[in-house]
Amino acid sequence: MLRWVIRDKLTLEYLGGCGVNHFESERHVAVIGYELHYGSWGKGIASEVLEKVVDFLFSAACTHSVNRIEAYVMQGNMGSERVLNKLGFIKEALLRQHSYWKGRYHDLSLYALLRDDWHRGSL
Repeated sequence: MLRWVIRDKLTLEYLGGCGVNHFESERHVAVIGYELHYGSWGKGIASEVLEKVVDFLFSAACTHSVNRIEAYVMQGNMGSERVLNKLGFIKEALLRQHSYWKGRYHDLSLYALLRDDWHRGSL
């Protein structure tokens, strides 16, 4: 696990967090997650932060060899889907009842970005 805090650039107020939930070394996969306080939604913060996370994960500075980054999005979270689409992630699957949260099962969408697509500048 590798996590970063997201803070306002001017006030340093805590806005949320992001990072790698886990690495799957055999497959060269990093599974990312991110969360922002409601008041920070729709301001481009998640896009800006995740672009930096992706740059880092696909760089030589990352101690893990990452070829694929995955993100799971709860159905109906359109803001999160827009962020991932903007960064070039592709929706690959619908995982039915893949998550259990607040007393019920939820469907998740699996999004992925490949190193080749990121470096090719397909965004």
